[in-house]
Amino acid sequence: MADYDQDGIPDGIDKRPTVFDKTPQNGGNRVVSGQVVPTYKGYGSAEYNANQGILPIEFLDIVSIDPTDAKQWFKFASTNPAYKNAYNSFKSNVGRLGLPTDKKSLQAIWNDAVDWTQTTGTNNGDPFNYLESLDPGNYRDKTDGPKYGTTAVKDTRTTEYSGSAAAQQISDEFERKLGRRATQAEINAYTIGVNKMAQKEPSVYEGTTTTAAPKGKNTMGSTTSTGKQTTGFDPTMFARNFAMSQPDYAESFASHTFLGLVEKLLKDPNAIGEVVSDGR
Repeated sequence: MADYDQDGIPDGIDKRPTVFDKTPQNGGNRVVSGQVVPTYKGYGSAEYNANQGILPIEFLDIVSIDPTDAKQWFKFASTNPAYKNAYNSFKSNVGRLGLPTDKKSLQAIWNDAVDWTQTTGTNNGDPFNYLESLDPGNYRDKTDGPKYGTTAVKDTRTTEYSGSAAAQQISDEFERKLGRRATQAEINAYTIGVNKMAQKEPSVYEGTTTTAAPKGKNTMGSTTSTGKQTTGFDPTMFARNFAMSQPDYAESFASHTFLGLVEKLLKDPNAIGEVVSDGR
């Protein structure tokens, strides 16, 4: 039973369906679902709203809900299985307008949507329709909002090597240079040394970032970055030098060199003159 002005008289027989009529039955109060709801006579009353053309709040399967209750409904809609999809749809539409979609921002926009339905001249009782007419600029922070132009950027990062990563690095290098695995004492010394050197030689990115205002399909604006990246500390060279600084490196180097010459001779006996030359 449609009752636009909520005076308890069905629109089909109401001579003035858009104007609230006081009757003995309603006593000047609005009638919702056949029940008289006492209200005051001023702003927000059924009589005032009807005379101003302000429609009752109605959305989804919810009819004639009180504005305060409508705002409270949204607060928990995301966790209500019956309304979660509607909440997510509202959130997506807000995002497409380039506005923040955190819960606090969404609630603020919804609260305004509810107030919008109860404003003279709106003639729309569905808060979901508010997104079609809102001004996105009203919800962008005037102080911390988008800034358009070019800014300088410098990003400095230091790599910190874990004990396991450092152990793997130096043990592999010891295998190559000394023919053995590193001891725990050597691993500990290497870990301290590699991290100290890494702090002295961080990787650095320096450049500029240019932010442009929304245009065309870029509804949230666009950002362009250009710059130069330095690689920073190289643990490979440090591990190699660390291994070569060990007391047994010279002995290992000589041994490996001699064995290499012998292996070369065995593979090509005719190269004995070259081997002898190499061995001088």
